[in-house]
Amino acid sequence: YDVVDHFKFNREVVEIFMNYLDRYVSSALSKGVNLSRRSFQLVAVSSLYLSMKLHGEADDPKKMVKTIDMSTFVKLSRNIFPEETIEEMELDILFTLDWRMNPPTMARFITDFFELFPSRPPAVLIERSRYVAEMSVCVASLSIEQRPSVVAFSAILNAMDSMNMMSLQHEIYQVFLDNIERATSLSKKMSKIEEVRAMLNNMCPIPTDDVTISLEDSNDSFLSIYNHTLRTEHFASGKTSPVCVAEAHMSPPPLKRKRSDANNAREKK
Repeated sequence: YDVVDHFKFNREVVEIFMNYLDRYVSSALSKGVNLSRRSFQLVAVSSLYLSMKLHGEADDPKKMVKTIDMSTFVKLSRNIFPEETIEEMELDILFTLDWRMNPPTMARFITDFFELFPSRPPAVLIERSRYVAEMSVCVASLSIEQRPSVVAFSAILNAMDSMNMMSLQHEIYQVFLDNIERATSLSKKMSKIEEVRAMLNNMCPIPTDDVTISLEDSNDSFLSIYNHTLRTEHFASGKTSPVCVAEAHMSPPPLKRKRSDANNAREKK
């Protein structure tokens, strides 16, 4: 997430990168090939380069699609891998994955699900849903073993439960769930959904709001309250982003925040 945020790419790129990496490693293991640490690092760097090159939309849809130079990834690998080596692995990944480079993602499902919201969805609900989904990317039991649509829907349900129910009128809440069920057959009562929700809640319990928000409030108000929630000690872990799938305890990835006017002014000077 740090690398993607640095270049201001859409964070969905991280989920796609992890998909490439997991599928390549799984393919190698199925053939009895155990990757060395150096080989794994090369696959990781090349997978990230591929995901950013193929899906590196700017975080702001109004901005142009960004490009990133191969030399940047040589530096990211601390000059361990030259450009030619990364390019060779890039081609190997493409053939190993049979050129199937557009996997379904939780981020995309969340966006599509909110298209079924009967009114303008609260920004805090969208952001909380994305936040939980982003954290699950680095947990194998969620990102690999569960379908992206199931995790996305479960993240939305957990985000809804964390909000004061007065902020989502019950009728609108129910219509939203009914719309999703009609379109996807996903239901809040499904055992798989309940299982994944429990896993998400155990990984990242979201504090319940003590503030009532109405649907008429502006998106800025939603985001203000959401950012206030994330500043609580509950999320204070000392880390800035998920680090490794193998870690037993994952800390929350940083939320995207706009740079302050003061910081922009200092840089201009």
